[in-house]
Amino acid sequence: MTSKILPNERAFDFVSDEKFRATLTSDYRELLTSIEGGAWKAVHVLAGSIIEAILVDYLAATDYQKRKRKDPLKIELADAIEACRAEGVLSQKAADLSSVIRSYRNLIHPGRVIRLGEKIDSNTSMIAKALVDVVVDEVSAAKADKYGFTAEQIANKLEMDSSSLSVLSHFLKETNEYERVRLLLDILPERYFRIADDSAGMVVGLPDLQKCFRQTFETLSEEKKAVIAKRFVKVLKEEDTQHVFTYETAFFKANDLAYLSPSEVALVKEHLLSRLEKERTQSPLLGVLEGLGRHLKPQEISRSTDALMHFVAYGEGALRKKGVDAVRRLWSEIPSGPDEKLTKRLDEWITFLGEKGLIEQQELTKGLRAEFDFFALPPDEAEDDNNSSRGS
Repeated sequence: MTSKILPNERAFDFVSDEKFRATLTSDYRELLTSIEGGAWKAVHVLAGSIIEAILVDYLAATDYQKRKRKDPLKIELADAIEACRAEGVLSQKAADLSSVIRSYRNLIHPGRVIRLGEKIDSNTSMIAKALVDVVVDEVSAAKADKYGFTAEQIANKLEMDSSSLSVLSHFLKETNEYERVRLLLDILPERYFRIADDSAGMVVGLPDLQKCFRQTFETLSEEKKAVIAKRFVKVLKEEDTQHVFTYETAFFKANDLAYLSPSEVALVKEHLLSRLEKERTQSPLLGVLEGLGRHLKPQEISRSTDALMHFVAYGEGALRKKGVDAVRRLWSEIPSGPDEKLTKRLDEWITFLGEKGLIEQQELTKGLRAEFDFFALPPDEAEDDNNSSRGS
């Protein structure tokens, strides 16, 4: 799980490997602690180690070995600096400043003369720390240019700047599918649950993560969409109720059933309908149901209609309107359209609502009934009826 980045720390979000990124983050934290404690030797050693790791990782990730016939894992720091300068990754300024930490290995060399020959102080230590920041910025930009954005970079950008959602489509075009899949499988869910836990009920930022998830999902191939859809099945089978409900409300749509096997579809439908029947006056699940009608059997359509009508009958204000819209959407998704049995079920609800004195709800249901009657007409009759209405 990704750890939270604290102020003054570096995210290293251009590194895709989670364990390697965590190690760099830990080393950078230790670097800051060493500066605070005046441990100048430790500052030099950590700065040199971080820079070497970042440069070697970049060269390995961009196929340097194939292009130059040199294994980046076997070259010295000085060679890595020169290679990255030649590749246009490091500026000449950064390469020149790197001389400050080129001899960092001597600080832990077993030879007494070599170790004692290295003079370090607070000035060179601060330059070493600043150089780490320069190298991180330059390598991050170069990697984004050649490799594209990482999942972490997109999530970090969204978390720091909500306005970036408006240009998310441009970021996604510069992000390969492997990273987009990582974004949906791991990064966004982890961020969502972390923010939800930390915010003590506040939802600031959570809707943006949901929108990012769905927008990214639409950019994937059919094969990868199936991978993402099946993650919800895994969550449904393995996680506790609260986790399932939170994940489902945030990241699943009934449209995703198209990417599941028949047995998985049956499992998810039963879960959705059972939850819908239990949460008759709560709205979060209504946003999940988009596309459900295309996958329901006749008895399931009747069952879901009854559950949704409870929102119409007993919901207050906007929730009642959402219930009406949900029934309308559900029935519009049925391939064959509403049949006589279903419209008869609405008649029963109309009678029931009238008997209970729920006149507003009854009128809303009558309006639904009229809509379904119109859409159930053959095309020529529907057009005649429409013309007649305009004439009157």
